[in-house]
Amino acid sequence: MERSNDTTCAINGIYTILDIPVWVWIICVHLIFIGLRATKKRTISRSKLLIVPSIFLIVLFRQLMITAAWRLILVSLLSLILGFMMNWASTKKTSITIEGKYIIVPGTWQVFVLVMVNFLVKYVLSYMHVENPALAFLYSVLKMVVSGLSVGCLLGRNLCYYYMSFRGDGSTNM
Repeated sequence: MERSNDTTCAINGIYTILDIPVWVWIICVHLIFIGLRATKKRTISRSKLLIVPSIFLIVLFRQLMITAAWRLILVSLLSLILGFMMNWASTKKTSITIEGKYIIVPGTWQVFVLVMVNFLVKYVLSYMHVENPALAFLYSVLKMVVSGLSVGCLLGRNLCYYYMSFRGDGSTNM
């Protein structure tokens, strides 16, 4: 008896999920934890606002240097600028509380979405690259767009919070 295409596709999907290494699941769970923690109001030191975006920016530039294709660099930088501008504009409407060297920022689902989209896109596209190397350039473009937008969003949000904290925007409790 022959299997239908739907059954075969479902079985292949199950095998694909079962073949995912344990370390990938550990990273996924950790990223879910980080994303869910970001949905709640939290206190952050001003200096920590600059650490995470800086790390992501370094990783992005490292990817660009390895790639060395001018089209990918251009796509990534345009995505970075777009993400930065979008998040700066939306973050400047946010109210923060300043307490000395710390600021209290509201929770947001944006970090969760950015982290999970980044993880899924990079993992899935890496898998697809192995399965279909003929589309390697397309996969690279998609990875760079997602990376650029994500880094730009984090930079825009955190630099806006940083700027607002020194400018005194928001309520001040010094």
